[in-house]
Amino acid sequence: MAKNWAICIGINEYHYLKPLNYAQQDAEAIRDFCLNEASFEQVYYFAKDAPPIPSDRGPSLRSEPTYANLKYFFRKRFAEPFLDVGDNVWFFFAGHGELHEGH
Repeated sequence: MAKNWAICIGINEYHYLKPLNYAQQDAEAIRDFCLNEASFEQVYYFAKDAPPIPSDRGPSLRSEPTYANLKYFFRKRFAEPFLDVGDNVWFFFAGHGELHEGH
């Protein structure tokens, strides 16, 4: 049977942009839905003051959604294959976006 994994990121506060009111709350709601309603295998949650992310390959990972923390997480989590054919990774991001090359 296919496994479902999720990555949920919610960022309300930015250094040079207007803060958001509900991005972190929305990511938390998606996390809770994936765990409690949809019975996902694993949900990784990144937000200010989120608990550390347990790691099966060493110490816990920081869950504050900074560029460095997210880059480190993706490098560590996807360093070795862990998904099987038919498995899904769901990605949810709530926060400010930015145009890249006009898109």
